[in-house]
Amino acid sequence: MWFHSMNSFRSGSGRGPCRQRGQPARTRLLLEVLEDRWLPSFTLGALTQVGPTDLFAGCSTAGQVGTNYPNSQVEPRVAVDANNPAHIVGVWQQDRWSNGGAQGIVAGVSFDSGQSWQELVIPGLTACSGGTIQRASDPWVSIGPTGTVFVSSLAVNLDATGQTLTSSILVSRSTDGGLAWGPPTTLITDGPNYMDDKESITADPVNPNLVYAVWDRIKIGNSFNFGGQALFCPEH
Repeated sequence: MWFHSMNSFRSGSGRGPCRQRGQPARTRLLLEVLEDRWLPSFTLGALTQVGPTDLFAGCSTAGQVGTNYPNSQVEPRVAVDANNPAHIVGVWQQDRWSNGGAQGIVAGVSFDSGQSWQELVIPGLTACSGGTIQRASDPWVSIGPTGTVFVSSLAVNLDATGQTLTSSILVSRSTDGGLAWGPPTTLITDGPNYMDDKESITADPVNPNLVYAVWDRIKIGNSFNFGGQALFCPEH
């Protein structure tokens, strides 16, 4: 696909419907679909199941509101080691709740280009994974230049009505490619006045000592309007 910029609002008089005299013509991007011969050719191999078991089977849901769905696996992310393409790590939420979050975060690790996988719990996050937080969500994974794996996640505690009491952004680190994990590092924790959400993490591709994490920090009760612009063009 190619993007072209062109004068899309010009009329025969050289003026568009929203253009005042002396103003430059507005432009927009047009999408051109390429013919098949320009597309790369490849063949997909057979599907391989990464997470065949529920590692949180039997974990208690007592005292929490909402409906938990055992064996559910949502929001998968995957990273490929740039210096060792055979090394792949995927993460996902395991056993999702109807009103947000999951029993924990699970990783799938492959060292043979995805032909076989090992399924492991990211430890120390939720009560189901040896931590103290009720639920985890929004997993993200990145692999550094030396093969160190970083996984970020959102951890939340809810009150008896399902409202958020605390939210935290946590980062877990594995120095052996994803087979063993150290305790999570807390980047931020907020109470009920703020919600930390939608984090992501990126390891610097060159410097093994640099890792970047970003997230939303939303003040509860504020109204937000994202990603829109209205253009009103009165007749003239």
